[in-house]
Amino acid sequence: MKFTGQTHRKRSLFTASLAAVVTMALAGCVPGGSTPDGGSSEGGGGLAGMEPMVLTISELTGQEGAQGQMATAFMKYVEEKTGGKVTFEPYWKSSLFSSAEALAQTGAGVADIAITTTGSTPNELPIANYLLEFGASFEGGHPFDLLQGTAWAWDVSLNNPEVIAEYEANGVHLLATSSTTKTSMMCTKPVSDLASAAGKRARVSGPTWTAEAESLGLVPQTLPPAESFEALQRGILDCQVQGAVGLSQFGIPEVAKYFVDVPFSAYPGSNMMMNLDRWNSLPDEVKQIFAEGVVMGSIAEAERNTKLHRDFAENAATKHGVIFTEAPELVKAMRDAQAKRLENLAELAPDVVQDPEKLAKDNLDSLDEWSKVLSDAGVPKTTSGFVEDAKLGTELKWQDALREAMLKKIEGKYYTR
Repeated sequence: MKFTGQTHRKRSLFTASLAAVVTMALAGCVPGGSTPDGGSSEGGGGLAGMEPMVLTISELTGQEGAQGQMATAFMKYVEEKTGGKVTFEPYWKSSLFSSAEALAQTGAGVADIAITTTGSTPNELPIANYLLEFGASFEGGHPFDLLQGTAWAWDVSLNNPEVIAEYEANGVHLLATSSTTKTSMMCTKPVSDLASAAGKRARVSGPTWTAEAESLGLVPQTLPPAESFEALQRGILDCQVQGAVGLSQFGIPEVAKYFVDVPFSAYPGSNMMMNLDRWNSLPDEVKQIFAEGVVMGSIAEAERNTKLHRDFAENAATKHGVIFTEAPELVKAMRDAQAKRLENLAELAPDVVQDPEKLAKDNLDSLDEWSKVLSDAGVPKTTSGFVEDAKLGTELKWQDALREAMLKKIEGKYYTR
């Protein structure tokens, strides 16, 4: 059976309907049977009286990828805690539908749960896509930026009423959002300064990275990451902007041999969502188990990211002949451009946001909160370079502290044992 995406609604009509939903959310009236804190008015009862269910889950990267490990840890926890009453039928590597179709198809019930990317649906999720701008504000080098971004993005998915309402307007409940470490760039030709970057065609993920690429004199191009390999091979692209893990997963080192260590923004836009009717049908006790399972999945995804990041740093040169290039002039230009963009975060917010200044401040405060958690756990903000930071990411012991802080934040959110 072939699955196809639903026809997109016209942006003007969607924005108007979304504005109404967001206004309801801020007034404490979230649609779909939800309470203002993201709970449900329909999911009473308990686990004991629930009929067994099998949930389909669509995933992007495959089971061994970071998102695949997130899904695996989540499924394992839920199956164990429900005593097998909830089980899963996973579809790996977008075998059920594409990332661009995931929001519509999950809302329509083709899958019960999907792990996809925020940037695939910018018109349907303008607020969530705006929050990608905060990827430039993550502190330190790897893994501090990865862990801070992941915890912050997860926090937003639980507690921001405008984001919750935006997803529910599309027929899904947002279970979690996570982040990459800061993204980098690989090119088919040497790039080390502004002169050599000028005019190079670089694949980027969206408006945030478009602006950053333009600040270096690059010519940004938007296309699905799965098409980048062939585009680089054929000379349609010169560079790919993406996290090291993604670069490796899409085989980019095979066709682009020059790794340019420039701190493009992290991508805090990997999201896990569930069909809203299916979510609302769950007993509150099971919703709590799902929320806890998401925490286990988020930790597993971050762990896998640190390992894959290190694998790339240590093996790209020997396996694929990748040349690691330092580019101080590009780094300075990038940081200057990011600083200016961060000064105007509220002005970048879409019209549907009710109070852009408050939204920006709330998110920056949340980033500070998670920064303190990580600092207290002994995770350093300093950076020693790409390869050295990659090694550090797998050696630090941050898992227990971050897991404990996240679980504490959701204690009793849906159900108190």
